[in-house]
Amino acid sequence: MSFFSNLFKSKQQNSQVLLVSPIKGKYVPLENVSDPVFASKSMGQGFATRFNEDSGVVSVFSPISGTIDNIFPTKHAIGIISSDKKSNILIHMGIDTVTLDGKGFEVFVNEKSKINAGDLIAKINLDVLKEKNLISDIMVLVLPDSEKLNISPISELNAEQSVEVNEPLFEVRY
Repeated sequence: MSFFSNLFKSKQQNSQVLLVSPIKGKYVPLENVSDPVFASKSMGQGFATRFNEDSGVVSVFSPISGTIDNIFPTKHAIGIISSDKKSNILIHMGIDTVTLDGKGFEVFVNEKSKINAGDLIAKINLDVLKEKNLISDIMVLVLPDSEKLNISPISELNAEQSVEVNEPLFEVRY
């Protein structure tokens, strides 16, 4: 292997992106989420956050810079391809919120839009979720079809630890 290919390989291995908190609230380890599909990490690795509020309209911000790849018709989930095109990220807003068929969700981005971490992507009316006894946790998942990666917390995170919007929580290394 030549010097240049070693140099190139080294740069590839050191590639990373940060995932930031999409809300002001609390960090929730994915395995502590009440939905077994998310808790088992079968949909992907990542984390969840929980709003401090339990009523009113709250904002959700992008956890990563990239391009909006998909907005579910029910507005409860948004797919983002990272700027480096190596990670497919899913922001899933609430548990079983697909049943609301978009009620209580307002999306502020369009498919193919370029976004930055911290940009407003959606608002949720928590009263609508509360009325149906639905949980409003926000899951941030790195989907399994992303390139080979290692995802880990940036620092030690405790369950229910307070987090701020745009606070770096996890890094994805390639």
